[in-house]
Amino acid sequence: MPTISPFPAMRPVNSSLAMEFIRFRLEPQGTALEQFGYAHCREYLTHLLDSESYMTGKPAIYLYGYTPKLGRPSLGIWAVTNAQDFKTGNIISCEMGSADRAELAYEYRKTVGMEGSPVLIGYEQDDQLSELINLVLSSKGGRSFRDEQGVHEIWKINREHLIEKFRAAFSRLSSCYLIEGKDRVLAALQLQ
Repeated sequence: MPTISPFPAMRPVNSSLAMEFIRFRLEPQGTALEQFGYAHCREYLTHLLDSESYMTGKPAIYLYGYTPKLGRPSLGIWAVTNAQDFKTGNIISCEMGSADRAELAYEYRKTVGMEGSPVLIGYEQDDQLSELINLVLSSKGGRSFRDEQGVHEIWKINREHLIEKFRAAFSRLSSCYLIEGKDRVLAALQLQ
């Protein structure tokens, strides 16, 4: 029975900051570690929050959809999950993982104070969860944007009754599967 929770997403206050972030992501000059080191990442994040350049919103769960020009569309749920679910077997790993990557993830999390990359968790087909997802997708509340590869869409779920329905649906699943991100889960467990 995996546990999920909403989280307060960070976003730029104005569109020029958003475009600068996108440019940074599209034209990387090496990894953040190579450019600045973890301590600088933490300082920069603190600066962005203190200067009110970035803000956090009300905790929410998100649906993210991607439709590539070529290939199959995909849809995922963005939420916080409990690393203990991995330890207790409610989330089962499908990935080997690497000690080096786990150590890097641990150092990053310890120094920066947060994790910036999601893990990918899969689950078996569930009618109730599919019904909830279809309800959200039909709400016309999503935002979308295109890039050269395809269309990205995101739906924010911040109404408490819907969040509780998603939590209940996940709690009824017998297990979920960690498909990608074992290094980050191991780092989270080490820091608990």
